[in-house]
Amino acid sequence: MEEKNPSYVEGILNTLSDLEKKSETLSLEVEEMKKQLISISYDEIESIKNQVINTANKEAQIIIETSKQEAEKESQRISEECANELSIISKNIDSSFNKAVEMVVQKIKSDFILANNNSNANSSIVKKTENLQNTIISGTTKRSKKEDLSS
Repeated sequence: MEEKNPSYVEGILNTLSDLEKKSETLSLEVEEMKKQLISISYDEIESIKNQVINTANKEAQIIIETSKQEAEKESQRISEECANELSIISKNIDSSFNKAVEMVVQKIKSDFILANNNSNANSSIVKKTENLQNTIISGTTKRSKKEDLSS
């Protein structure tokens, strides 16, 4: 066999050694790049997560505000309906009040006349009752019920 030059073998060994060093350096650089890529990925994930949370909060706020406005409109509508119903009830009471007073006066008159056969007392009571009835129906004076009964 042919003997090779020791410098030739040394050159190959040196080249292999350099190649091994470069390979190790590349491996270290790849590991560092992996770490950086993972770090960047986590940062991006956190950023996107915050964006999603902010967007969800904004949408939730819009939904809440819309619901609040709808509830206020509904509340206003119900309030107006109640006011209208109250007005109708008040008108019904006002329109029936004179009739109710007349019925009560007639009942008191008839009960009192039946209970007392004294003609002087009856005529006095009848006059007072008629005056009370005429006053309420005509609406000329607005005295309390106690004042009307005591006259």
